[in-house]
Amino acid sequence: MKQSRALVLVVLPATALIALGALGWWLLASENQLPPRSLAAPEPEPIAALPSQPAAVAAPTPEMLFASEFAKAPDEAAKLTLLDALPAKTWAKATDRVLADCMQRGESTAIRARAFDVALELTKRPQGDSKAAVLKVALDSHHADVRSRSLRECRIDPQPEMLEELLSAVRMGGTDRYLAVHALAALEDPRAQQSVLEAAKDESLPKPERARAIALLSRSKLPEAVDYLKELAAKQDAEFAGIATQALAAIQAAQTARK
Repeated sequence: MKQSRALVLVVLPATALIALGALGWWLLASENQLPPRSLAAPEPEPIAALPSQPAAVAAPTPEMLFASEFAKAPDEAAKLTLLDALPAKTWAKATDRVLADCMQRGESTAIRARAFDVALELTKRPQGDSKAAVLKVALDSHHADVRSRSLRECRIDPQPEMLEELLSAVRMGGTDRYLAVHALAALEDPRAQQSVLEAAKDESLPKPERARAIALLSRSKLPEAVDYLKELAAKQDAEFAGIATQALAAIQAAQTARK
């Protein structure tokens, strides 16, 4: 009985080993019989785009050629001569870059003044730039002489399109303020007239500037401006009272003329 058990213990492991070996041989043979896996065809490489032809360089405009010539001018006299020639050029515009640069950053008073005059001359052309466009450029100048000329021109020839710029000039104060107030007095816009009234009431202003603002109320159509003039006329300050009285008389005369 013991021999039978020993034989079983020897035979079973041997049988297992034989079975495992047969199974391994079958799996290996089966895999060798499988059809080979197909490989994916490689994607074609993208064709590099041919370099585009360089864009043709645009020919310089007459304005560009003039700007180059002006920049190379040897002295002030040569630059003034070039500016004087601009009104004869059919392509010239009042807001051309050279004129704007001269007005805003010109190195001499003469060049700034000539550029301003030429720009105003060019506004007279049919379909040309507006006068207000030139005066806005001039009012943005770094130089007080150009800003003053712009404001004086607004006073002589009222420019409703410049209302915001004039109001800003009043708020900025300084030497431009009284000229801006005078220019606003020429406009009928209520905001413009209110700004003039505020200047007339501003006791911090130098006396001559305030006196001008009071006199300018003679053009105002604001009822509160008339009330303020009556108030001043009744005060003891002889100078302001006299100006207020004259302004009231001018308002009365204008109202009579309109009847």
